[in-house]
Amino acid sequence: MKKLLIVLLFLIIILPAAFSQDRLMSAGFGLEWNMNSHHNFAGGAVASFDYALLPYLALGLSVTGSSNFNGTSVLEPTVHGRFYVFENCWGHKFFAQYDLGAFLLMENQSTRPLLDFGFRGGMRAPLGTTFYLEPFGRWGYPFAFSLGLMAGNRF
Repeated sequence: MKKLLIVLLFLIIILPAAFSQDRLMSAGFGLEWNMNSHHNFAGGAVASFDYALLPYLALGLSVTGSSNFNGTSVLEPTVHGRFYVFENCWGHKFFAQYDLGAFLLMENQSTRPLLDFGFRGGMRAPLGTTFYLEPFGRWGYPFAFSLGLMAGNRF
């Protein structure tokens, strides 16, 4: 009975995702402007990878590094779940995403680990068949906000 349930679950969840999207994985890099510092805004870089489970659901990993160039740096490795909530006639996909991970605050030659969680919203705009641009904004704890732009490849 367990084997039958596993096979049915595979057929219901995995196969539709495999045949309904032209690209199942994506990887991107970007820049962001955030409020990860106590004392000023910070500039950062982002790397992200995600895998589409369903046409409207993707899971992934991202790493963000930022610094206010005045003694405060942050490293944020997170996992995320992304829900594509709307697609317009030009193929732009609007999404809502949750992030959960670590927030490593490096300040005054000490590192303080914190829990990182937040929400992200944005739009994935295709550039041809494989490339994309992705403006986004995010809010959460312990940072206040972030605005950024990603560019990547779907494969």
